[in-house]
Amino acid sequence: IDHHSFQTRFNDDIWFNKPPLSHYLISTAMRIVPDKELAARLVMVILASLVLMTLYQLTQKLIRFFFVSDIKHLSVFEKEMLFLLPVLVTASTPIFFERATQLNTDVMLSLFWILYLLYQDRFFIKLAAVTCGALTKSLLGLYPLGLDVITQIPPSFSIKKINRALLLLLVPLLWHIINYLHYGDFFITSHL
Repeated sequence: IDHHSFQTRFNDDIWFNKPPLSHYLISTAMRIVPDKELAARLVMVILASLVLMTLYQLTQKLIRFFFVSDIKHLSVFEKEMLFLLPVLVTASTPIFFERATQLNTDVMLSLFWILYLLYQDRFFIKLAAVTCGALTKSLLGLYPLGLDVITQIPPSFSIKKINRALLLLLVPLLWHIINYLHYGDFFITSHL
């Protein structure tokens, strides 16, 4: 904000080490919450909570899809425990707890990956998830696109599918493309 630019900076130099989404979220929180450290960590805690909630939904969706006949005889309580098991295991791991309380992009990236998988049938949510993933952790945010490639074997082509595939690739890479066009090789060496 001080530089009147969307480009993140570190010690007044342009900083391309990571895409800007995490910086935007944390700086916004710091403007809202007076205690700067609490604001930054609160963003991570909220994101980690969202990861656990979406993991629950994804687990529920996958179990109901793959094991529908196996879980028919289970009580509601047993089903809920089955859906909660991955959430409880994830929440209890030291690495997740550490990432949920420190400033990092891993929790954000995992949220966007889970959202992409959870909403496989909703194009615009997938597009938003992969775009936010790429704006969080660069090319790692594009990993869920590999699932689309694998699930489309053999590929079926239509104008609509080709356009959507291009959007899923180009929109998330806009930050990269714009910065490469503006900064050239400096961007490539600094970022990649």
